[in-house]
Amino acid sequence: MGVLLEPIVAIRGDEPAVIDERSVTGWRALDEHVTRLAHALLDRGVSEGDSVVALLGNQLELVELSLACGTIGCVLVPLNWHWVAPEVAYVLADADARALVVDERFLEVAAIALDERPVGVRIVVGGPVGDFEAWDALLASGSTDPLVSPVKGGPMFYTSGTTGHPKGVRSALTAVGGPPEMLTLMAHSIGATIDVPPVAGGDVDPRVQLVCGPMYHSAQWVFGVFALLCGATVVLQHRFDAEGVLDLVD
Repeated sequence: MGVLLEPIVAIRGDEPAVIDERSVTGWRALDEHVTRLAHALLDRGVSEGDSVVALLGNQLELVELSLACGTIGCVLVPLNWHWVAPEVAYVLADADARALVVDERFLEVAAIALDERPVGVRIVVGGPVGDFEAWDALLASGSTDPLVSPVKGGPMFYTSGTTGHPKGVRSALTAVGGPPEMLTLMAHSIGATIDVPPVAGGDVDPRVQLVCGPMYHSAQWVFGVFALLCGATVVLQHRFDAEGVLDLVD
């Protein structure tokens, strides 16, 4: 069991945790994926304080990567998937990226950026492709044993770069160190504000949270990941579409 999801798994078991455009993942499976991913990243030399850059859409893998980084003391850097290669390369350098995780939809841009600023650990969702390791193989290689010394990590978001280069914004979320449960504490502290009361705190009917804004933005990331840490089922729409939202509500 992972430290962040164990209390929710005990309550919700195999009920849906994350629903995206490709799959439905239950709480128990999500917890296993996060544990495997954390071990797999450590096995590839990613360590506490390192930056892990994610060029991913609103998808299961971004949630899993967020939670894994949050338990091994890494700084997750979600990138705007609208960016072109020079912008991606700039952030890879500025954040001193140790690893890059990219969805196959954005692989061409990532490959060009890596020519300018190489990164040692390269992972693709939907691979393998070239020198990118496949996400599924990465997960399969990771242990399911509990982490020996979990450490809180968190996300760092970059500005849009309207008046110059994008700038990484550090906050309490980004701070590395201490127990990962600090992320749960943060999530529970705003649960009432976003109408997602923590299920682990009592007999509360679990909410379903739809996230249709891009999770490379801090607000949408919080509304997704923090809702999840309160025990809500999170439904992810990659790109907002009004008719699609109505279909998802139905």
